[in-house]
Amino acid sequence: MLGMLALTSCSDDQAAATANREAEVNAVIDRLNKAYAKGDYEAFIQVVCSADRDRALHSFSPEEMMAQVKGEKAANYGKVSEYTLEDIEITGSDTATATVVRENLDVSGDVNDATRTQAQFLLEDGQWRICGAFGD
Repeated sequence: MLGMLALTSCSDDQAAATANREAEVNAVIDRLNKAYAKGDYEAFIQVVCSADRDRALHSFSPEEMMAQVKGEKAANYGKVSEYTLEDIEITGSDTATATVVRENLDVSGDVNDATRTQAQFLLEDGQWRICGAFGD
């Protein structure tokens, strides 16, 4: 009986730890959405893993990001696309994978379809960050 109790407690602890890490990974997307909607380049770059950060820094400037956000808001009644996650899988103590879903808006600002991309999430310097979701 005591062995069964210890097994249950360990299993519950693992489930709680996994749920906590999944919530932390989801928080990355929340930060990404907020940063993008505000056109906050620095905050946006901070949710990207170090392996992708240099490429992102050289791919677009703060001005280009702000222009993209303004253009999207102008075309979509003040709305911007948002990202959500599906199928989060914690693959290690500092790694996870998930499907990133980007809502595609029509000219009225309503979601008309979605684009899905696989991404990896890494725990770097105590923060979860997204890797590989934004193409080459």
